[in-house]
Amino acid sequence: MKLRKIIPLILALAMTLAFALPMSVSAAGENATLTINAPNNYVIDSANFTAYKLFDASASGENYSYVPAIDFTAFLGVEGNEGFVDPDLLGYIDAHRDEGDLIDLNIALTAFAKDHGFDLTKKTATQIDANSVKFTGLDYGYYLVVDTSSGGKGFSNLYTVEAPSQENNNNTVQLKVDLPTITDKQVSKDGETYDSSIDAKIGDTVYFEITTKVPAMEGYTSYEFIVVDEMSKGLSFNDDVSVTINAVGYASTNYDVTHNPIASGPKEGGTKIEIDFVNIFAQKVNAGKVIVITYSAVLTAAAADSLGADNSATLKYSNDPYDEGTGSSEAKIADVETFKLDILAYDANGGKAASTTNGLENAKFNLFDGAKKLWFIEDGGKYIVTDAADENKIDTLVSDGDGMIYIIGLDIGTYSLQETLPPEGFNETATNPIEIVISSTEGVPHIKVGNNAAEAGSQVNVPHMSGGILPGTGGIGAVKVVLGGCALMGLAAFGFAFFVRRKRRAGAMQAA
Repeated sequence: MKLRKIIPLILALAMTLAFALPMSVSAAGENATLTINAPNNYVIDSANFTAYKLFDASASGENYSYVPAIDFTAFLGVEGNEGFVDPDLLGYIDAHRDEGDLIDLNIALTAFAKDHGFDLTKKTATQIDANSVKFTGLDYGYYLVVDTSSGGKGFSNLYTVEAPSQENNNNTVQLKVDLPTITDKQVSKDGETYDSSIDAKIGDTVYFEITTKVPAMEGYTSYEFIVVDEMSKGLSFNDDVSVTINAVGYASTNYDVTHNPIASGPKEGGTKIEIDFVNIFAQKVNAGKVIVITYSAVLTAAAADSLGADNSATLKYSNDPYDEGTGSSEAKIADVETFKLDILAYDANGGKAASTTNGLENAKFNLFDGAKKLWFIEDGGKYIVTDAADENKIDTLVSDGDGMIYIIGLDIGTYSLQETLPPEGFNETATNPIEIVISSTEGVPHIKVGNNAAEAGSQVNVPHMSGGILPGTGGIGAVKVVLGGCALMGLAAFGFAFFVRRKRRAGAMQAA
């Protein structure tokens, strides 16, 4: 075996699968270590890492001599591997050390090792911390380091690993993790301005946007890439998915969309949507390009119980080029919030405080959003916002036995509360209509009534007083009665004054 000077090798490209990675380790017999560090936000487990020796090595100064540690005759005899004899396996590595072609060798070696049950000289790693594992007792050699973190079924990550320096027995490599993932999940009220959370009124259409990337698919002959989206109840999917890749429209024939009710679990009653990119493999040359998925849904009355709804997206992807293994990304969540408004009609006579103990039943109101009267459906003592097309709609809000009215499904904004009929025996509230502003500060709802300062909470208190105005709240009939009474009293006073005047004049004449 001819001697050769060791040169650091890049043996794999950063992509989303995980092959085993060859790397050279230089050390004096069984005294070397190899530490693998992952990014701080990526936890690795030593139980998932094993180093398999492919070549024994001996050193003379700066030169190394490599001898196969396994019988590569079988490997080179496998159909498709003949190209690696150039003139021998090490010659191939030497000739392609600066090219991406080494990824093909890496794939082939991993497949060979897997087919042989990894019946090779191997070392197991020990845990250093959540983000580091370490191999110790390594001798001179060239190693295949395998990560079987996908439940032992495949290689879940492909890392870029540079061969350690020959001058340092304690070698360290940094893993470059680039798993397929949902980059972002956002929601919008207008389909243009997106955020992780918005507020909306029941009945509003909201727009969702999912961002991911075309995966790297080197070493694969096919690839599974499915976006799984789960809506909680309260969102009704409009079945209007559209996709772009690199800001260019992606034909719907390239993906299948299915949606089904969620039968159990935390989102029972919601909808599960799967977007299966059946032709993603044809996008191999576009690895890393941005994929944007958009669709819409309607916020429904089912959102009333939780005052909103959420929508989570995960990505299911191939993670083993030799098998049908798949991985799954962490969920990204977008929230749609809606607001409630509680109204208390109460007896304020004698300076009584606002309380349900002096609440007034049967006070009647309408609620307006600008000039638009809002409609509701009544459900279990609550008034849930609906639209004018609902055949069960009502527009009158009526206080219950405690004086309360519970409204659910409002957006932030300015509303006008108009009392249409006060409780029996009480006058109309002094300020009518009442301007109400609903806002939210860091997720906490606030209410502003008239010119008062905004306060945290959702309740508006409407005071009522009795007396001062005759029954009928100042209607025309009462006015006529009052005017008629005043006229009679005026005539009586005039007649009395006339009588007194005549009597005095008659007395004066008699005296004369």
